[in-house]
Amino acid sequence: MLTKRILTMMTLIVCVAVIAVFSYNALRNPWLWFDESGQFWISKGLNHYSEVYAASGGLSDVIENNRHYNLDPGGFSVLLYFWLLINDSSTLFLRLLPYLFFLGFASVVFLYTYKSSKNILEAAFLTTLLFLWEVTANEMGEVRGYTMEMCGVVGAVYLIRFHSVLLTKRFLLVLGIWLSVFSLSRYDFVVFVIGVSLWIFLGLLHERLSFGKLVARLAYYAVPLIVVLLVVLVVMLMHQNPAGSAESYLYLGSSAHAWLTPLFLFGALNALLVIYDYKKGVVVLPSQSLFLVVFLVYCLLSLLRIFPLDVRGSMALTVVLTIALVERFFLIIPVHSYIKVFVLFCLMQVCRTTPLSELGSTNIDTKTFLEFTELKQNSSYDKLFVDYWMNPDFRYLYEYGALRNEAQKDGYPNRFVLQIDDDDPSKVVMPGEVDCDYYIITRFSKFTKQYDMSPFRPLNDESQDIYQRN
Repeated sequence: MLTKRILTMMTLIVCVAVIAVFSYNALRNPWLWFDESGQFWISKGLNHYSEVYAASGGLSDVIENNRHYNLDPGGFSVLLYFWLLINDSSTLFLRLLPYLFFLGFASVVFLYTYKSSKNILEAAFLTTLLFLWEVTANEMGEVRGYTMEMCGVVGAVYLIRFHSVLLTKRFLLVLGIWLSVFSLSRYDFVVFVIGVSLWIFLGLLHERLSFGKLVARLAYYAVPLIVVLLVVLVVMLMHQNPAGSAESYLYLGSSAHAWLTPLFLFGALNALLVIYDYKKGVVVLPSQSLFLVVFLVYCLLSLLRIFPLDVRGSMALTVVLTIALVERFFLIIPVHSYIKVFVLFCLMQVCRTTPLSELGSTNIDTKTFLEFTELKQNSSYDKLFVDYWMNPDFRYLYEYGALRNEAQKDGYPNRFVLQIDDDDPSKVVMPGEVDCDYYIITRFSKFTKQYDMSPFRPLNDESQDIYQRN
């Protein structure tokens, strides 16, 4: 018995150590990529292309800039605004806010797994895998609303899985308030809310309540949601989407390959299994039936070209699907914990596109930062061009980030030509000729397509981000 306890304790220590290592990797990265730096500037009451060293705005400026420079409801922007009032000059502290939401997400997964399996090691193993799976690990320190959304989704699924035996007024009120708060994270969460609401409605119909009781129960759930969503609609969405068309990052387009993504294929498989269980009279867990309804809602919106079926755009669906699949194949089946975890880990490696050593780095542009720091130390340059997509990143670096104490030495901002229009590279913040010694350009920039880059070569043969004059 003592030996078993020691082994259990040692295993838990190893899990905590793995979590600590990958958490550190997520928090230490000094580079913010375009979405992150844009989020930072919005929460400072500014935007991606504000003047250099512009004074921070107030809360009303945060809301105004979120309307025009973000396609999220703005709840995370407001939270980050108050967070930055404590400290706005530490990238580690900046990343700590989304990381805290990720810890909340991981903690609920631990509780969920432990209550399902009654096995603390199994719960610890599966929770640790969240820090090793690129879909979740790459978001844990990203300065965006993804982890807030993930925390909200897993919390809602937990409530439904373990507290929805009877759809009481108290349960419906708690769930409605929870969903209302996290509806402010991302619009993807709102799609999840539609699925949950449909599941609640079907569940209440199944109880065969009188019309009056049905309306009363629905009111407890729906009133807080309706209030919050109306505020989002009036304050934010109407201004973000004045033409009435789908936001560009939500648009599926005509591509058929979205239906062949692993997300859709695994989702379709589990949906068929849930339907099969219903037909066979097998008791279906609330989390499984919830997944089926949410998945069908996403499929319908995808068919209507309103919302995509992809991992990043449909993070809420990814979380619900992952819970449903793990619960079906790994928590119910009586197999040793280490075998389950080994199989899961192998599946993650098969699907991996990010090297294990880079998990949690949150972006693909860290190499550009390292190359630039080497360049500025070893080279003298008169002008350095920073393209549209790198502009907010470099302004953050020199005004609030890792290079803020080196701005004067590096000649920021006078030696930098900051592009502010991707369609017209001649539009820059600083006047003067765009005749630079180095060009810092993202791989998807239109600059390389519109300008002859033959006089320049990549600074590093493995990178296409920094070009220097031949």
